[in-house]
Amino acid sequence: MGSFLLPGQTVIPKSYGERMVLFTAGDKVECVVDGAPVGPNGRLFIINPNKPQQVPYEAGRFILEHLAYTGVVRVNEKETDTGIEYDIDGAKKESLALLEQMDRARFDQYCNSAVEDYIANPKGSKPVPQPSPAIMAIIERRGWQKILKARGIVPLGWDEPQADNSAVITDLQNQLAQLRAQLAQQDKDKSKKG
Repeated sequence: MGSFLLPGQTVIPKSYGERMVLFTAGDKVECVVDGAPVGPNGRLFIINPNKPQQVPYEAGRFILEHLAYTGVVRVNEKETDTGIEYDIDGAKKESLALLEQMDRARFDQYCNSAVEDYIANPKGSKPVPQPSPAIMAIIERRGWQKILKARGIVPLGWDEPQADNSAVITDLQNQLAQLRAQLAQQDKDKSKKG
C-alpha cells in the first residue's frame, strides 16, 4: 500500500540536504528562501556577479525557478582526483545568453504594455510613465533608447532627441534681423512723411 500525504503536511524533498553552485554574469541576486536550510546569512542567499556561490539545493531550485530573469544559472561541476572543478567559462556564457534573452523578453513586454495601455488606448492616448528601475537598468545595459523612439514610445519626462537644428536656427535669426531692419526702415519712412 502506497503512502499518502495529509493536507498541510511538510514534504521534504529527496535532495533536501544536497547543494548546488550558482553563478550570474548580471547584477547581484539576493533572495530569501523560506524552507531552505539556514546559511551564513540566515535564509538570505546572495549570488555576487562573476563569482560562483554554493547554496543549499532548495535555495538553488527556488532561485533558478523564480529569478531566472537575473541571468542566474547552475554551474556544471566535474569531480577530479584533486577535487571538484567548476565550469565557470561555460556558466558565464550560459548566464550572459540567458540574461540577454530575459532582458529582451522583459523589454518587449514593457514596450507592448506601453503601446497597448497608453499610446494605442481606445479611450485616448495618455503619456507613457517612466520605466521601472529594473526596465531602466535593461535599457541602459543594452543601449535600447533608440528602440523606444523607433516604436514611438517617449516616457513622461524624456525629451525626444532633437536633430542638429543649427542651420535652421541661423536661418531664422537672419530672417528676424531682416524683418527688424525692414520695420526700422518703415518707421523712418513714416516719420519723414509725417
